[in-house]
Amino acid sequence: RERELWELTDALGEANRAKALRILGALLREGEPALRIQGTLIRQWRQLWRAREMAAAGASPGEMAPALGVPPFVVDRLVASARRLSPAALRRGYERLYQADRALKGSRVDEHILVTRLVSGLVDDAAASDRGLSRGR
Repeated sequence: RERELWELTDALGEANRAKALRILGALLREGEPALRIQGTLIRQWRQLWRAREMAAAGASPGEMAPALGVPPFVVDRLVASARRLSPAALRRGYERLYQADRALKGSRVDEHILVTRLVSGLVDDAAASDRGLSRGR
C-alpha cells in the first residue's frame, strides 16, 4: 500500500483528479484507514515542501535524501513533483491537510467523504499551480 500512497501523491502533483480518486478509492476499498492516508499525505507534503526549498538552495540529491528521509532514488521524483507545485499551493495544501485532520478526528461526517474532499482540494490546488494561478510561484 505504501507504493499506492506514493502514486496518490504523484497524481496530486500532476493535478490528475481521475488518477488520484481512482487510487484513493482502491486504498479505501482495501481497508486503508482515512486517517492513515491523510497522515501519509501530510508527511509527503512536508517532504515536497522541503525538497522544493532544498532544490532551490542548490542541494544535491545526496544531501537531500537523508534530510528528506527517503532513499536517494526517490529524490528526483520528489523534486520533480515539488517543482510542479507553487509555494502558495503547498501552503493551501497544508491548510487543507490540517482541516482534514481536525475533521477526521472530531467530525461525524463519513471519513471516506472527508478524505475524498481532501484529495479533490489538493488536486484543485495543484491544477491552479499548473495554470499559474497560485501566488508566490
